[in-house]
Amino acid sequence: MSTKDKVENIMRNVWLAGLGTIESQREALADSIDKAQEKSQELYNELLDKGEKVQEKLDEKFDEKKQQVKGQGKKYFDFQSKEASKKHDEQLDSLLNVIEELTEKVTVITEKRLKDAQAKTTAVEKAKQTAKLITETTAPVQEVKKATKAAVTKTAAKKPAVTKAAAKKTAATKAAAK
Repeated sequence: MSTKDKVENIMRNVWLAGLGTIESQREALADSIDKAQEKSQELYNELLDKGEKVQEKLDEKFDEKKQQVKGQGKKYFDFQSKEASKKHDEQLDSLLNVIEELTEKVTVITEKRLKDAQAKTTAVEKAKQTAKLITETTAPVQEVKKATKAAVTKTAAKKPAVTKAAAKKTAATKAAAK
């Protein structure tokens, strides 16, 4: 095997190893992107289900308390003293405040989890863009490979002619010296 063939073989192997590395990384990145998307979608769906259940419970409790107040309201206004009525109003206000606080807490938790899910989705989108850039950069590298191979082939084609001419000149010089 000539030196030229050895060099071409080494260059080709290095090139193929590089392409293999890029492809492996691209595949791994694509797999991780898909997994992250699935997880974020599952989390989002889970949060929606939990939110709906909490909302139903809140609605039930609110309706329940509303019915209690309606049922007892007549009793308080008709048969109770003003002090008892005032105490009842304070209890009702306290209960409504608790419900508002719980609603705010649920809203904050839901918004935080939604932001986390959106952040994961954003990370997935950035990873997709990176994978796309990696894929797009392999095309110019292939063009460089072709140009390099053409240059090596051109240089190799010229080298034997130069070597033959030099050998003839050296032979002529030796013959003249004798």
